[in-house]
Amino acid sequence: MAKDLTLNYYRIEKAIDYVVTHFKDQPDLDAIAERVNLSLFHFQRLFLDWVGLTPKKFLQYLTVDYLKSKLYETHNVIEAICSGIRCQPIHESGGQYQRNIHSS
Repeated sequence: MAKDLTLNYYRIEKAIDYVVTHFKDQPDLDAIAERVNLSLFHFQRLFLDWVGLTPKKFLQYLTVDYLKSKLYETHNVIEAICSGIRCQPIHESGGQYQRNIHSS
């Protein structure tokens, strides 16, 4: 049991590190799960248990935080910032980022 907890801790640590380092590339969940040697289903369940968010939601929060900081820094338009990190502008994302900005 303790061995499983330790292994899972390091898997989640590695996944978080990977997402934080590569969020501008918007990695898909399959790539992240493969990185920590888990099936997609098991990875999502384990990540949610340990972090309290789904991996997708975690990636969205990182992206929104980055977009907010760049908006404040540069006073640039959102479309220009989005194009630099492979994310869809607000008008194409169905309001997903807009909802996250208002809730954070």
